[in-house]
Amino acid sequence: MPTVRQCEVPPEVWQKLQAAAGITAATPRKRNTSDVRTRSAGRWSITLTLACRVVSSANRRDHWSVLHRRAEIQREALNHALAAAGLTDHTPPLPVVVTWNRSGWQSMDDDNLGISFKSLRDALAKWLGVDDGDPVVSWRYTQTTGEPVVTVTIES
Repeated sequence: MPTVRQCEVPPEVWQKLQAAAGITAATPRKRNTSDVRTRSAGRWSITLTLACRVVSSANRRDHWSVLHRRAEIQREALNHALAAAGLTDHTPPLPVVVTWNRSGWQSMDDDNLGISFKSLRDALAKWLGVDDGDPVVSWRYTQTTGEPVVTVTIES
């Protein structure tokens, strides 16, 4: 279950988001599932907290079914967070900057950090409608120590 923060999207921002997504009926709604902030006209930011862990598979020798199940759980967590935020059918205007943050008891080195987000990155790229190697999406990875949690910030 994703952790959510309550906020209200201003009507003019909601109309711009719907116009960018190609939706004609622009009615302002209250969003209670994520942190949506606008910085200027046509720009927005959303932070989602995912109910999953990321584990680097670079140095592990897990059975293929364990790897598949872990990737499936991560994709489901991302899709659930997007659905809870009301964003399953709405994507931000491109280009975007996506920042993944992993919080865990121990830190990972930078090459393992990027590998650990691979299935989440693929799922988010699919939601955006682009390939994960497309230059219109800039991917960033950060980490902190503490209670294990994964957050993603998408900024347009």
